[in-house]
Amino acid sequence: MKVLKNCWGDLAAFDCQYGAPIFDGKDAYIYVNNWLGAFGDVEREFHRRNDEGFVGHCLLVFKSIKRFDFDVRPYAKIDDSVSWGSPIKFNYTGDESDVRVFELSGSLHGFASSVSIFIEAREFELHVLELDEPARQS
Repeated sequence: MKVLKNCWGDLAAFDCQYGAPIFDGKDAYIYVNNWLGAFGDVEREFHRRNDEGFVGHCLLVFKSIKRFDFDVRPYAKIDDSVSWGSPIKFNYTGDESDVRVFELSGSLHGFASSVSIFIEAREFELHVLELDEPARQS
């Protein structure tokens, strides 16, 4: 795994396919499966890239959380229309001060959904996973 600090300005997390969020009481971790925009030197660090140039297989790590809101809105396609389900909200708070605001959006891997994420945290790190992390793929 490669850890890149303070590179939020080199990322575009507005249409990502996210995995599970984890909040350990201090830090928040969000897996990105695909569709993360990465630019410059950061882009070259990724092993997974789709046909359109977007990257994935990484963790967005927000250190020293004041607020972490992860909202999922499931939907179903019925004929030619979309039926939206009730929002599912995960909201966590911490005691930090002197924080930055991070806003992200996209979908949840494996579910027809819309995701919006709002975070107030002191620091950001990007953990780029190797091809076989965290566990070997057969």
